[in-house]
Amino acid sequence: MSESKYTVEYAKSGRSTCKKCKVKIEKGQMRIGVHIDNGQFEYVNWTHPACFTMPRKLNMGANAMTTQQFIEAHLEDTTGGEILPAKAEELATEIDKKVDLQKKGDDNHSGSPLDSIKQEYEQQQKDTDSGNEPLPKRTKSSSGKAVELYAKYKSLKVDELKDFLRWNRQVMTGTKDIVLFKAIDGNIYGRLARCVLCGGRLKMNSDCTKVICSGSFDEDTSMRIDCAYQVEVPEAPRWQPWYTEEPSEEEQEAMDKLESEASLDIPAPDPELDVDIGKLVKEAEKLEWKLTSKDGLRKAVAELTDVVQKHEGKSVDLPDDIGSAKMKVGEVIARNREKSAAELVPIIVQEFGFKESKVAKAAKKEAAMEIMVKEPKNLPLVAAFQELSELYFKEGNRNAGASYAKVVSALKELSYEVTEENAKGLGKGKTKVANIGKTSADRIFEFVCTGKMEKLIEKRADAS
Repeated sequence: MSESKYTVEYAKSGRSTCKKCKVKIEKGQMRIGVHIDNGQFEYVNWTHPACFTMPRKLNMGANAMTTQQFIEAHLEDTTGGEILPAKAEELATEIDKKVDLQKKGDDNHSGSPLDSIKQEYEQQQKDTDSGNEPLPKRTKSSSGKAVELYAKYKSLKVDELKDFLRWNRQVMTGTKDIVLFKAIDGNIYGRLARCVLCGGRLKMNSDCTKVICSGSFDEDTSMRIDCAYQVEVPEAPRWQPWYTEEPSEEEQEAMDKLESEASLDIPAPDPELDVDIGKLVKEAEKLEWKLTSKDGLRKAVAELTDVVQKHEGKSVDLPDDIGSAKMKVGEVIARNREKSAAELVPIIVQEFGFKESKVAKAAKKEAAMEIMVKEPKNLPLVAAFQELSELYFKEGNRNAGASYAKVVSALKELSYEVTEENAKGLGKGKTKVANIGKTSADRIFEFVCTGKMEKLIEKRADAS
């Protein structure tokens, strides 16, 4: 049976998200932690004080506690006395404020993404109407800005709100509350950009608590590739500006350019890349290019491989083994025998890419995954399964690719570290995690024990 303990502290960073309202808890803001130990691992859920709900066993029946009694008996101050007991009364007021708002007669809680914004707006109106001094407001924060925008936009018609989304090329589906929330969110954070993992289009999930990727289409395999990218709404990649009136033709062209460059299948214009290709072309122009004999062909393959692999600038991402590298270059030459060495250089770069560019792209993906993964220590594991999923999709095996994409989704949501002790339990018994089966659990165990996965090594070799 799980056990819980309750703590209060000031947020050490701005990365945690309130479990209840899904809004980021700002650095230095007071937060309450619910620490849960289920016998296998421990994890913590953070909430704003105003979003915290006292545990039912302490809040019902003849022995029900008041909020003040709960703070004194069960809430541990991990700051070393900066909060309790000095700020106990202030903290109780914040917790009870939420209760007051919820007891206004709305027993049928709608679950709208606007709820927390509406509540803060209504509380401000209530304080103003009663002549009381309002509680300190975070007017400079995203929360304070959201309330201002809600007051400004709440009377607009749905079609007027959808204009904002249309002008910014965002998904326009949903009830008025959802469309209004998207308009407010975009005004604060900017337009949802492309997925940094696959280049697909990003959108909010049905209740607007997460930003997810709808996947991308792979031209080589003619299939849609699922993507496990999912982050908290404020952490999603964004583009600026957010248009509050219809963008001009020039502004639309700028949006087109951003989308083209962000699609991973369409390389962004890179002057440095053109310079590096130009340098390789000049080197290739010096080669003696005779493909009429076997010896001439062997010499051409060896010399062109040497040019693209050992150039002082960027080098083409060919296999490290010289024999394998020559084989890859030889295949390109065989398909394009009518072309000169200089004409083959851009083709080789297009097919294999530069090593340095791939490293930079991999770093960008890793940074994106770091935001996705709840437990940072699981990042290498999640990255390995993400790569395995992509490789299966690339070879045309949609079933395996989709299955491992689900494993990625499950792993990134774990709030505890996966270790040798609990890895196999992810696929069976009481500790089984949805979408992780025995085979996947075995591969997870293999990775956490050895730091590698034989199936991934095999698929990398097949793809090279």
